[in-house]
Amino acid sequence: MRDIARRTGLTPSTVSYCLNLLRLDYALLGKVETGEIASTKAIASVRDNRQQEREGNGQPLRGRPLAHFGSDHPLAALVSNTCTHRHSYDGIGCGPCWEKTIRNDAASGK
Repeated sequence: MRDIARRTGLTPSTVSYCLNLLRLDYALLGKVETGEIASTKAIASVRDNRQQEREGNGQPLRGRPLAHFGSDHPLAALVSNTCTHRHSYDGIGCGPCWEKTIRNDAASGK
């Protein structure tokens, strides 16, 4: 993947994202093509399936755990009230809004 990224000038994460599109089943791909679901939701589904496969095979899980950014997080309500973006972790808020809220909270010295 890194070799593809280097040769194409794309970031490794972009290459990974595009390669995950190839893992979509035809039903899900059709929904993405018609705009019924966003490609990000379809990719999330592919990644979830791959994580379940790894777990079932006893392999180590990949990626960052999102449990820290769940509804039980102390700042979840604030993030949820301020984030207006389409992409979010567990429907609460997007990564940049989480980061902004956490940084603002840290700067306030509470």
